[in-house]
Amino acid sequence: MKRIVYFVIFSLLFVQLVGAQNVTNSEQAALEAIDQAETVMNELSANNLNVIYFNDTIILMRSSLEQGNYDNVIRKLNELTQRREQAYQIFDSLRSLELRIEDLENMSLNMTEANELFNESLVHFENERYNDALKTIDKTNEKIAEIESNAATIGALIKAESRILSVYVREHIIEISTLAIIIALILFFSYRRIALKINKDELEDMKIELSVIRRLMKNAQKERYVEGSASKDDYDIRMDKYKDRMLELKRQMPVTRSRIKKYS
Repeated sequence: MKRIVYFVIFSLLFVQLVGAQNVTNSEQAALEAIDQAETVMNELSANNLNVIYFNDTIILMRSSLEQGNYDNVIRKLNELTQRREQAYQIFDSLRSLELRIEDLENMSLNMTEANELFNESLVHFENERYNDALKTIDKTNEKIAEIESNAATIGALIKAESRILSVYVREHIIEISTLAIIIALILFFSYRRIALKINKDELEDMKIELSVIRRLMKNAQKERYVEGSASKDDYDIRMDKYKDRMLELKRQMPVTRSRIKKYS
């Protein structure tokens, strides 16, 4: 009987010791999570990004730690890590948009509406409204694509109409049947000309984007190795993203060139 009593007492003490050890480990993990969160916040702050949301979240993490809610501390760290990646994604998108708009303005295109959307995206980002920033960035990209498409269409139509008018003036004295054949031929070849124009514009857009990516890579290298304002993790993430997009463009460009050759 005594052995049973001793066994029960020993078992209870063992369970308490294991439970205390688990609490200690969880608390240590929570403390490390808060340290990591502060590192992330300091990194963003060093890159001149607003960190009000991060600071408020770290305060909540400390409160959860005091209450023994260690799981919530870990969840908040994961949330801040994801938000950090989102911040850099938006930052890069805005830099790319800014350079793209500048290039198109240099081509004498009216970028007023695109600039308004870009500035709206910038305000959302600076106020840490990341979801709103992503939405307006998408709208900005759509507006730029619309402007480029309209410019390409108008240019193609003007050239096509000029050719038709030129043929009509030259062939006005020829019989109606001959004129009809000429018009039919013009209509037939117009498709090829328009297709050629669209593919040339597409190739030009890819060259512009490639140039923008190279500039972004140089800026990232400057921030990392000259200014020292970018962390290694931030630099690696951005460079990997740039290289992936550059490879994608380099795969697409030969296909577009082959279509240009086909329609030429």
